[in-house]
Amino acid sequence: MRVSLREGTLADAEFIVALLNDPSFINHIGDKQVRTQKQAHQYIKNTFIEPLELGLGSRVITLLDGQPVGMVGLFQRPILDSPDLGFAMLSEHQGKGLMYEAANSFLTLHTQKFSTLYGITSQTNETSYSLLKKLGFTYLSEIQLENKTTKDRLLTLQRKE
Repeated sequence: MRVSLREGTLADAEFIVALLNDPSFINHIGDKQVRTQKQAHQYIKNTFIEPLELGLGSRVITLLDGQPVGMVGLFQRPILDSPDLGFAMLSEHQGKGLMYEAANSFLTLHTQKFSTLYGITSQTNETSYSLLKKLGFTYLSEIQLENKTTKDRLLTLQRKE
């Protein structure tokens, strides 16, 4: 394994600003309007720290030397009955198989209590779609998210009870 997962902390603010403003993140996920350390601290609290109590939230993906390169986690959307797997990686680390390693590890370590998981990807994000398929997700339908004008693809992962 070339990556590890850890809980996010407020010390990750600089990394979070870089990740959320990466052109790939903005293009495929959206602009979260996180530009400052203060905004990053709030994002980290909302996305990494507080959701852990519910078995949700993200983990920071690091290289073995500790350098943060991405995030992977579970997010509960009001329109879904189970959480969806979300992930993002800095552009310079994409295309190396690191996200598959991280997401596969995350699914093994942090999602046992869920019999159903979802994955959502834009119609044009073939890389994320392929990754979800490789992780065992299957296409379910199109989905309209509240903050988007176009429909995305909804995939599901059913686990045996």
